Amino acid sequence: MITTNLSGDDWKLSNTGTKKRISNIQMNIPGDIHSALIRSAIIPDPYIGFNENDIQWVGKDSWKITKTFIFNHQPDTRSYLVMDMVDTFFTVYLNDRKIGKGDNYFRDWRFDVTRTL
Repeated sequence: MITTNLSGDDWKLSNTGTKKRISNIQMNIPGDIHSALIRSAIIPDPYIGFNENDIQWVGKDSWKITKTFIFNHQPDTRSYLVMDMVDTFFTVYLNDRKIGKGDNYFRDWRFDVTRTL
């Protein structure tokens, strides 16, 4: 089995809402949206004073996390995208094709991406 680890700090975070436009800021995976926004000085630390009230829009927005990577295909093999600790509701796209969705943070997810890659 050949494994490609897609973790790291070369992910890009953008939102799709209209409250405050965020586009392609650096994000770590594993990581979370709030931490990326704090690190980029877009939102204040929610644990200081009443800052939590001012950043409620973050949880109400829709977010997109993207990464470009090179895949080396091995003939006659199947390829899977395996994820864990993905926050509650999500949809996964690979090369602009929907490959799956999930609704539970407390389980691992595995999607066959052989045809998509």
